[in-house]
Amino acid sequence: MPEVAPPETFEAGPADGRAKVLAFVRVRPLTPAEVERGVVAMEGIAEVSCPPGEPQVAMHNAEGNAIDGFEGVLGPDADNKATFDRTFASDIDVALEGGTASLFSYGYTGSGKTHTVLGYGDEPGLHTLAAERLLEGLGKVEDGGELCLVATACEIYSDKLYDLLGPEKVECTLLMDERGQLKVQGPSETQELGEVRPGLKKTGSLAAAPGEKLGRSLKVVTPTGLRGMLVRTAADLSLIKSTAVAARCSGTSTEHDQSSRSHALFRLEIATEAVVAARNELGRKRAFLPAVKNAMDNIKGRFFMELVDPLSREDTTDTSATSGSRPLSDYTFKLKEFDEPDGWFKHFAMLKALDAQLFDALAEVEAEVATAEAVLESALAVGGERVGGQIVLVDLAGADYDGRDVGEGVTKVTKKESAAINKSLLALKECLRAISSASGGPKKPPFRNSTLTRLLEDAIAPGAKTVRRNLVSHSTMLVCAGPGDAQERMTVNTLRYGQLLVKSASTTKAGKKRGVSSKFISGAKPGAGPDKPWLKKKAGGRAGEPEPPKTASAEEAGASGGSSAVTTESAAAPIEGGGA
Repeated sequence: MPEVAPPETFEAGPADGRAKVLAFVRVRPLTPAEVERGVVAMEGIAEVSCPPGEPQVAMHNAEGNAIDGFEGVLGPDADNKATFDRTFASDIDVALEGGTASLFSYGYTGSGKTHTVLGYGDEPGLHTLAAERLLEGLGKVEDGGELCLVATACEIYSDKLYDLLGPEKVECTLLMDERGQLKVQGPSETQELGEVRPGLKKTGSLAAAPGEKLGRSLKVVTPTGLRGMLVRTAADLSLIKSTAVAARCSGTSTEHDQSSRSHALFRLEIATEAVVAARNELGRKRAFLPAVKNAMDNIKGRFFMELVDPLSREDTTDTSATSGSRPLSDYTFKLKEFDEPDGWFKHFAMLKALDAQLFDALAEVEAEVATAEAVLESALAVGGERVGGQIVLVDLAGADYDGRDVGEGVTKVTKKESAAINKSLLALKECLRAISSASGGPKKPPFRNSTLTRLLEDAIAPGAKTVRRNLVSHSTMLVCAGPGDAQERMTVNTLRYGQLLVKSASTTKAGKKRGVSSKFISGAKPGAGPDKPWLKKKAGGRAGEPEPPKTASAEEAGASGGSSAVTTESAAAPIEGGGA
C-alpha cells in the first residue's frame, strides 16, 4: 500500500471560532439492578448537571482536588435529549453547511455509551436525534434538488473493519487509491474483461499466447464500499439500530455479559439520489482502468516471450564491477525463428495491432471516466453546498480495567482484542490532543497508528489530498461514567482520559496540572455552598434538594454527606441498551 506523505503543516480545517475538540462528561443514574444490589453513588461525583457558565466539575474530594475544566458536565438528571442539546445540537449546523461534525462516546463497560448513541427502548439516542435535526434542516431547502441522508454503519474489531448494515456482517479492507484517498472496500464484483468489453475479446486483444491461459489480471474488479441506506425519515434508522446492535462483537466483563468489544461508527451524509447514482457509476467506470492497463502489460510481455528466444542470452557487458541482479539491457538475445519466411514480421505486426486496440480501449475508458466525473460534479452542483456534509457518531469499545485479559483461562482471542482496543483508544487520544493543541500532545496527529484513526482522519482533520469541499471539522468527546462506588477507579481513569483534551483544568495542591489523587476520600468540597448543589453530596432525597437537618456542626455536616442512590425519575430506566 503506498505511503501518503503528510502535509508540511497540520491544519484541522479552517478556523471558525470554535475549539477543534470539546470534551463533555455524562454521569448516568444508578440502574434498578445496581440499586437492588445495594450499590450507592460514590462521594464527590456530579449528581446534577452543571449549569452553563458555572465551573464544570465532574468529580472532587475533600482535599480540594477536582477533575474539571470540561466544556460541560451532565448529571444523572440529563436524559439523551438533554445530552444531545448540550453536547451536539449546535454542531448539526456544521453538517448542514457541508462540514463534518463528529462525536466520540468514551467510557468503560456499563457507563452508558451505547445507550447514549443508539438509545434504549422508547428513548432515542443521539444518532436518531441528530438525524431528525438534519432532516428538519434539509426540509427548509427550496432549491438544489431533493436532499436526503445516506447512512452507513461499520465496526472495528481487533483492527479489522466490518460492514454492519445488511443481512449479514461483511469484512472490509482499507485501500489507498491512485489519488491518495483512503477507501473502504467491501466484497468486490469480479468480471472477465472480455465479457464486459466483448469487442476486445472478438479482435483477439485479450488472447493469451499459444498454449497459455489468461491471467487473473484481465479481470475487472469493481469494489462495493460500505453498504448505504437512503434515509428520508428518522424511522428509517430503526434498521441500523437493530442490525448494528445484533451484529456487533460482544463479550463478558465484570459489569455484564454484553460488553461491546468493538468500535462502532455510524455515519450520516447529506446527498441526493443523483449524487449516489453518479458515485456508483464513477466507481464502475474506474474499475476498467487497471484491467485494461494490465492487459496492455500482458501484450508487452508477449512481445518478448513470442518474438525473442530467452535461452539465447549473451552477456555483452563487463561483469567484474557489478553484483546482484542486472537489467535485460545488459544482454543480447536472438530472435525466434518461424517456419514461414516472413513469420516473425507477421507475428510482430499482429502484436502491434493488438497493442493499438488496447491503447484505443484505454482512451475510450478514460473518456468514460471523465464523463462520469463530469456527471458527478454536475450532481454535486445541483445539490448545493450542503451535499457532502456529514455527522459521525462513534460508540467506542469499553475502556475497561477489570483484568479480563490476564490470569488463568484467558484465551489468545481475549488478549488480542484487549490489545487492539487499547492501541486504538491511545491513538485516538493522541490524535485529538494534537488537533486540540492540548499541553503535552504530539505536534502531528498519528492517524496511521490504528485502523480506527485511519478511518476517521478525513472526518476530523482532512489532509491536503482530501476531496471534501468544506473542510470545517468539529469534534466532541463525550466521556461517559457511572456513579456507582464499585467503579470508582474506572471512573477516575475515564475522567482523566477526557481531561487530557482540556486546556483549563484546575491545579491540585501538589501543583500538578490535571492531577487527581488516586483515591477520592469521602466528603464534599470545602466551601461548596447551597447555591452550587452540583459540588456537594446530598444525604438523601432528590439531587439538588436541601440536605435534611443534622445535629453535627456545619463543618462536619459539609464533610460527611450520605451515599444514597439517586431517586430521580430518570434513574428508573436502564442506561445500557445492549451493552456499551
